Amino acid sequence: MKAFFIAAMALIIALSVAFVGYGIYLNKATSSNIEMMMASRAVNVRGIRASARGVRPEIVLDNVNLQTERVADAIAQIDGAISEFAVTQGQEVKRGQELCAMVNMDIALQISRANTDIAKAEASYAQALSEAERNRRLAAKDSISRSELETSEARMKAAEAELSAAKITLSQLNQQRKLQTVTSPLDGFAVVIYHQAGSYVQKGVPVAMIADFSKLVFRGQIADAKIMNISPLGDVFSIRMNTSYLSGKALDTAFKSGFGDEFVIKAQIREITPPMSESAPLRVVTWEIDNDLGLLEPERYTEVTIGRDDVKETLAVPVTLIDDMRSPSLYIMDSDSRLAERDVETGVYGGGLIEITSGIDEGDIVITSGIEGLEPGVRIDLTMEEY
Repeated sequence: MKAFFIAAMALIIALSVAFVGYGIYLNKATSSNIEMMMASRAVNVRGIRASARGVRPEIVLDNVNLQTERVADAIAQIDGAISEFAVTQGQEVKRGQELCAMVNMDIALQISRANTDIAKAEASYAQALSEAERNRRLAAKDSISRSELETSEARMKAAEAELSAAKITLSQLNQQRKLQTVTSPLDGFAVVIYHQAGSYVQKGVPVAMIADFSKLVFRGQIADAKIMNISPLGDVFSIRMNTSYLSGKALDTAFKSGFGDEFVIKAQIREITPPMSESAPLRVVTWEIDNDLGLLEPERYTEVTIGRDDVKETLAVPVTLIDDMRSPSLYIMDSDSRLAERDVETGVYGGGLIEITSGIDEGDIVITSGIEGLEPGVRIDLTMEEY
């Protein structure tokens, strides 16, 4: 009986060991099979073939505050009431062009009085002249004394001086009357009209503000790396802006020409502080814009693109594929159709593209999407895209 029990126990233990061993075998076989399946499984990704592209170096500024350096007030030169305006707010004007007419009743009365004084002085002078000429003839015949002749000539000269003074007074009053016309101090736009017709203003009070928008400037702090992207810096640059804002121009200035959905204007760098010869992470750059078309006004604009006019043909990929510009890298498909990561060096960028100077070659497949959570080495199934 005891021998039977021991034999039964031995059988049970042997069967248990056999089951455990078989389980271990099945587990190893399953794991190996899974690894083989995973190794043979390909993950779907998308990619592009790296090729030479045209890159126009550019920078994008979040905010640009355009200003004009030529602004002047048209000043009233005399006291008076504004009778009428010859221009409207926002209208283009030329230097010396009439802006408004003023009326000073005192000047009008003084001019009328001066004309009367001149008429009286002319009559007195004519009478004194006639008397002096008559006395000269009489004196030649010794019909009057010398003193009588001198007295008549003195009266003539006094009348002549009185007439001259009256004419000078009238001339001065006419000059003041001309000052009743307020003119533009420069070429530009009447951006502000300070008063209405009928308003009384004193001498020295501004009547209108005139601004010249043909040249606009803006300045801002820009990273040195951005400035270097568009070097050399002595050239003329193109500024590209969206024109949707133009339907509600702040100053309602008139246009000199039409415009499309996008227009391009020219700009130059006027000053860089500190200069490029000195090392600095940030620089204050002053730009000057050629605004002869009158499309822009002094105000704040967003997302302004400043770029070079020349295009560089170079190996380039979409700039969005570079996650970290300080240590740039790209994911590619290697010769075994597996995912690989390559460190690259970058150059100029613009228009959504960035130059790749080393790290990949033309024709390499660069992965654009579908690699989230994947490690290099995984097998990939590629769908090509165009860019």
